[in-house]
Amino acid sequence: MKPTVAIVGRPNVGKSTLMNRISGRRVAIVDDMPGVTRDRLYADCEWCGKSFTLVDTGGIDDGDDDISRSVKRQAFDAVELCDAVVFVTDLKQGVLSGDREIAEILRKSKKPVVLTVNKCDAASPELVYDFYSLGRRPNSFMIFIRSDSASLCPYPRSTAEASATCSTKCAQTLRQ
Repeated sequence: MKPTVAIVGRPNVGKSTLMNRISGRRVAIVDDMPGVTRDRLYADCEWCGKSFTLVDTGGIDDGDDDISRSVKRQAFDAVELCDAVVFVTDLKQGVLSGDREIAEILRKSKKPVVLTVNKCDAASPELVYDFYSLGRRPNSFMIFIRSDSASLCPYPRSTAEASATCSTKCAQTLRQ
C-alpha cells in the first residue's frame, strides 16, 4: 500500500492549490470563497521516485455548525490515517489561534510535518518568525511560498519551486 500525505490547515490558506501543484493536475477546486473543499480529495502522486497518495482536506476552523464539525473531523481523520502531514499556513494573516490548535494536534500525532508558510509576497518580514512557534522538531521542515519574484521572507520560494521542495520533503520523509 502506498504511503499517504495529508494536507491540512485553516480555510483559504492554499491547501487545494498546493494539491493541484504537487499532483500536476487539477484535482481540487480552487476558489477565494472559504469552505469549497469539504470532503477529503485524493490524488496518486510520484516524486523523487517515491509514489504516494496525497489527501486534500477542508479548512479547519472553530465553527460550531454541523458542516464545520464534519470538515474538521474529516481533516483529523486524514491526519490519523496518513504517514506524513503538510501543514499549510498563511503569512499575510500571521499565526492565528486556529494554527496553534492545529499545530498542537499535529504534535500529539507524532507524524512528520512539513510546515508550509504560504502567501509570503507583500507580507511583513517580522511575521515570518512567529511561524517557528508552530513547532520545529525532528522530521519537520519549513517551506516559504510566494507567488511573485520579490519577497521579504527568508528562504522564499516561488510557488513552483516550493511545491517541488514540499514534494521532495514528503518523499524523503516517507522513505524513513
